Amino acid sequence: MLGTVIKQSETSVSKKTVFSLIAALAVYISITAFVPAPWSIWATFGAIGLGTVFWVSRPVPLSMTAILVILVLVVSRAVALSTTLSGFATGSLFLVLAGFMMAQGVNQTNLGRRMAFTILARFGSSPASALWGLFLALEILAFAVPATAVRTLLLLPAVVALIESVDPGKGSSNVKKLFLFALCFGVNVTGAGVLPGALANVMTAELVSGLTGESFGYYRWLLYAFPISLVLIPMTWFILLKVFPVSVKNFDSCTFKQYLDDLGPMDWKEKRCAAILTLTVVLWMAEPLHGWHPAVPAIMATLLMGFPGIGIVAWEKLLEINWGTILLLGTSLSLGNALNESGGADFIAGIFLSWDWLKHIFAIPILAAVVVTALTIVYHLAVGHVSTVVATLIPVIVQISYKLGADPLLYGFLVGISSLFGFILVIETIPSIIVYNSGYLHPLDWLKPGILISLAVLVAVALVAWLWWPVIGLL
Repeated sequence: MLGTVIKQSETSVSKKTVFSLIAALAVYISITAFVPAPWSIWATFGAIGLGTVFWVSRPVPLSMTAILVILVLVVSRAVALSTTLSGFATGSLFLVLAGFMMAQGVNQTNLGRRMAFTILARFGSSPASALWGLFLALEILAFAVPATAVRTLLLLPAVVALIESVDPGKGSSNVKKLFLFALCFGVNVTGAGVLPGALANVMTAELVSGLTGESFGYYRWLLYAFPISLVLIPMTWFILLKVFPVSVKNFDSCTFKQYLDDLGPMDWKEKRCAAILTLTVVLWMAEPLHGWHPAVPAIMATLLMGFPGIGIVAWEKLLEINWGTILLLGTSLSLGNALNESGGADFIAGIFLSWDWLKHIFAIPILAAVVVTALTIVYHLAVGHVSTVVATLIPVIVQISYKLGADPLLYGFLVGISSLFGFILVIETIPSIIVYNSGYLHPLDWLKPGILISLAVLVAVALVAWLWWPVIGLL
């Protein structure tokens, strides 16, 4: 009986793989076989189309698809080898690599959990205040722990403990929805304002810098993006409380106090970890003074965490990270560069520029900011994977901006930060997938809060574009 089940499972997987391969080849051939334009453009489009089919259907790991796309770009001679591999020789790749290693180091201590439990114990007297406490914990962790997925995994046990203390069991309820959505939405909202806070941020800074020639480091990202994050936090808080009203008026914060007691006093590892993270954040904030790429302080942090005698964890332990994500990031950055170098971004931009109404929109910067944000959110629904959204849309928007005399850095940045706000479908962000896999929610639960918060994103961008960006000379 068991053997039959295994064989059926293997057959099912095999059929899915074969179907995805046929579909991907069909897309590639249909794009490249019958076109009059230069080969480099359509060969690049073909590689992106093939990769997108695989990334959406997922017959193989995402990182394997990334290597396949690199191979297709090289074999088809879409662009030069240096361009094909350019994404793997960037400061941003090493920032993400070091960020994952930093997060691994933090997870070897109780520091992250202690911070979360301390905040929730102080704010957890009611659903509304506990929600503020969760957002505050996420915001603080966004500065210290790179990567949205890591912060989600770090806080998920605390959130589950909270909802189970009020409403035990696997059944769905508004209490569970309220705090689980606060986690998976809040981790992206808070992470949007800090450069290492999300993979999409790092990709965006790298691509925009490469395409425009302007440096886009930690301090500049904070200046542009952090106000959007600050405006969105209370909006998200309000929307979630309205969409998921709860009858519980008071929480027993003793649960988190007990967790704190179980952790005991801070040990030397936590203290050293806190000191290393503080030094790293200070160096990031001091970027205008020393001019280092954000990867430099992050690399220093990993060395301090793993150095014999002064570190907090063995170096080998720091290397136990998701290398597949590193491969995916490098490929995505290479795709963005290939799209620009091959002329593909310019080709697509030309199609958009044939629409006269687009010129009128970009003549009003605030309106253009809202439209670019909305376009990215809708595009994300179709494409799904954040890295693909950033790699394929930023070069196009940058080219459009150049041709219309708009600020390419601003609108390229807007594409990147808007790609984080994929709240409508489960598959749009890793935090949503992690929370969904906890077993408490249904995919349809995402629709109402996701649509409302997506609309709130447009309002937040409009407000920041109107009130803040002119103050710093951006508009």
